[in-house]
Amino acid sequence: AGRVNAVTRLPNRTQLFEDLRGRPAGTPSALMMVEIMGHERMLAESRAVGSEPLESLAIAFADRLKRLAGRGVAVYHVGEMRFCLEPAGGNRAQREQFAAETVAALSGPMAFDGRAIELAPMAGLVE
Repeated sequence: AGRVNAVTRLPNRTQLFEDLRGRPAGTPSALMMVEIMGHERMLAESRAVGSEPLESLAIAFADRLKRLAGRGVAVYHVGEMRFCLEPAGGNRAQREQFAAETVAALSGPMAFDGRAIELAPMAGLVE
């Protein structure tokens, strides 16, 4: 309880922080944050179509992101339309390539619940 997003059923921000705190000191890591849409656009979309379609979008996006991330990679739902994961690859160039490929694969129209929405996700890496 309190560690899973109620909509996507993914681990949430609290679980992410707990997982990071549980690592041995000095463990190298990098995180990638992916945002589906900014807050202003999300509010506008919510006013236009309501919250249920946006919840369906978050679920569909989470499933798509989990498939792209691959088996064994934890994906976290850390904000309304924000997700976090540990990118694949052992070095910075590989992680940057993974981030670029992931954003490209997630961009464009996405169909869900009989609707389609144009996505232009943004991502950032932190090491």
